[in-house]
Amino acid sequence: MTAVDLRNLDLNVLLVLDGLLRDNNLSSVARKLSISQPTASYSLRKLRDIFDDELFVRTGGRMQPTAKAHALRAPLGRVIDILRNELLNQPAFDPASSRRVFVINTTDIGEMVFLPSILRLLREFAPHASVKCVCLEPLELNEAMNDGKVDLAIGYLPELTGGAIRVQSFFDHPFVCLVRDDHPTIGKKLTLRQYAEARHIGLVGEGHSQKKFETMIKKAGIGRNIAFRSQHFMNIPFIVRDSDLVATVPKVIAVAFENLPGLRALWPPFAIPRIPIKQYWHQKVANDPAQIWLRKTTGKLFLNNDPTRHFQIDGQRLGRLR
Repeated sequence: MTAVDLRNLDLNVLLVLDGLLRDNNLSSVARKLSISQPTASYSLRKLRDIFDDELFVRTGGRMQPTAKAHALRAPLGRVIDILRNELLNQPAFDPASSRRVFVINTTDIGEMVFLPSILRLLREFAPHASVKCVCLEPLELNEAMNDGKVDLAIGYLPELTGGAIRVQSFFDHPFVCLVRDDHPTIGKKLTLRQYAEARHIGLVGEGHSQKKFETMIKKAGIGRNIAFRSQHFMNIPFIVRDSDLVATVPKVIAVAFENLPGLRALWPPFAIPRIPIKQYWHQKVANDPAQIWLRKTTGKLFLNNDPTRHFQIDGQRLGRLR
């Protein structure tokens, strides 16, 4: 038997063959496939050439399949089922039953800002799903997103660029200054002179938010007397509380420690560019239903909505705010 050249096969003519095997009526097949009668007739002629067989003969006003056509019925059905159910059918995502582990790249500060709200929504709508947080360097993050190992990145990631990266802006996050409540020279307001004369905590380190935030502060053009350098945001409030040092930090740090007595949060006495917070994903997963659900979920939570917006910076003692 001569093998059929796959280059001559056309999905449309295979659908005509499948329809004829079901209905034995060319006009009915044309109507159901929304094609013209001449197109259906041409498809049948092409099928006869491909398989070197009449396939259907007219008997009593109906098209009766030949033995060859009968033999094609089962394999053709399997091919069409695979096309419909495996290649063309986009699998749905059911958050209520999913046990997916979503991998989100963010910093320790990002976890404080985003994770509580995300986890609350997962508990309500996707109770069996979970989140894994990672914090990768830009090059490593690009590779992980390209390989599908990271679903979403949230935060301030100016190095995460390229034609394959998709971005949605959320909000701009401000800086505040932390001082101890009974600071000898700083009260409920911080002047530019007080800021310039104070001793400061500098946030240093090569990775992630520290380096980015410190760079933005330096761009404000205000010199500082750095008395202590640290790589860790989480230690800063305790050090400030027990010293005369001033720390310029993202507002979320003040919010996270609002119940810690002995601190004040003050607006900086000069303009500091806010931190543009965004979510990033790879174009390869743009149409994945689970990814779409995750992005829409985070978008509903954080689009134009800084979770720290309720916290007013007015010089009050943090430990007394409620």
